[in-house]
Amino acid sequence: VHHSRVLRFCGTQMPFWEQVAEQYWGTSAIEAMYDELVKRDNVAHNIANLTFKANLNVLKVENLDQMFATSSTTHQSRMYAMLSAINTIENSLGIRLVNSTDDIQQLQYSFSGLPEVMDSAMMDMAGATCIPATRLFGRSPAGMNSTGESDEKMYRQTLEHERAIHITPALERLIPIVCHSAIGRFPKGASFKY
Repeated sequence: VHHSRVLRFCGTQMPFWEQVAEQYWGTSAIEAMYDELVKRDNVAHNIANLTFKANLNVLKVENLDQMFATSSTTHQSRMYAMLSAINTIENSLGIRLVNSTDDIQQLQYSFSGLPEVMDSAMMDMAGATCIPATRLFGRSPAGMNSTGESDEKMYRQTLEHERAIHITPALERLIPIVCHSAIGRFPKGASFKY
């Protein structure tokens, strides 16, 4: 066997000596998709965290920086206690108390574009696993006149190719050995099917 031989599985390539080091098992299906799985997980967590900050209240207090720089820890703890009391009153009564010279603003996040970011992460994950997004995530097919049949057909062809190239030759060697070990012989006409 030539040393530069490269084995392919779902778009990944494995040099011959690495395949030998992996005891001819090839690259792990998990290894091929792990980075994309971590990315998709991080995107989902970050989007979930953004929902908690959808509305951000900003309280503008005059000379706040000087108050924290020059005041004692007692004054600072009083400031934190005041903010805690304001928060409690607002959550209980819907009233926000501030000084007449202070100002409150409410900032709102826009969630436009986040679905596209999530879809992109899901498509990357589907590409890394060679499994259609319709099957991997249980989603309905997207796009005009899309039924998902072509994705399923390509997925089945990929599986059949992997069976023919990798799994069937291994089983054809392994099953006779298992039969000899289990029953002492290989039955005539024995075969297997998926």
